[in-house]
Amino acid sequence: MLVLMLSGILLMPVAAPQKTAWCYSDETNPYFQFSTYTAYEDVYGNETKPVVIQNCQPVEFWMLCRHGTRYPTDAIYLQMKSLTDLRERIIENHEIYHRGELCSKDLSNLKRWNLQTVSPLSGMLTPNGHEGLHNLAKRYKARFPNLLNQAYNSDQFEFRMTDTQRTAASAVAFADGLFGPGNS
Repeated sequence: MLVLMLSGILLMPVAAPQKTAWCYSDETNPYFQFSTYTAYEDVYGNETKPVVIQNCQPVEFWMLCRHGTRYPTDAIYLQMKSLTDLRERIIENHEIYHRGELCSKDLSNLKRWNLQTVSPLSGMLTPNGHEGLHNLAKRYKARFPNLLNQAYNSDQFEFRMTDTQRTAASAVAFADGLFGPGNS
C-alpha cells in the first residue's frame, strides 16, 4: 500500500495540467508600479485628511523635492537603443529556437515595437510629471489647511529650484496645485 501511495505521489506532477501562458497584453494597467510611470498617489495613497497633532499648530512648511517625471535625456536614449537588439534576440528565441513563454499577443506586440525618438523633449518634464507635482501640492494643501490654504504672497512663500526646465516646470506645477494656475 505504501509503495502504491508513493508512486501515486511521484506521478502527480506528470499528470498535472500545463500552466497557461500569462499575457502582458491582457493587463488593464500594465505600467502600474513600473518605475516612474506609476503616480505617487497610486503607491502611497491619496490621503487628504488634515494632519492634527494635539497641542501643536503648524507654522512652517519646508519641502525638498525631486523634479517630476521627465523624458529621457539624449544620453539615456542612446543607452535605450540597445533594447532593439534585445527585442531581436527575444523574437529569435521564440521563433527559431522555440524557447520562451511569451503569449502570441505579446510576441506580436514585441515585433511591432520600435523605440520612439523624443530628442526635442530631452530631459523635459512630462505631462505625467506635471500632474504628479500638481496633485502632491493639492494633497499637502488639504493636509495642512491652516498653513497652506491661502493666497500666494511672495513674503510668505518662496520656491527655489535648480536651473533646468524640469525643475522649474515642477515648481510651477506644485505652485499651481497650491494656489491655482498663474497665481504664484
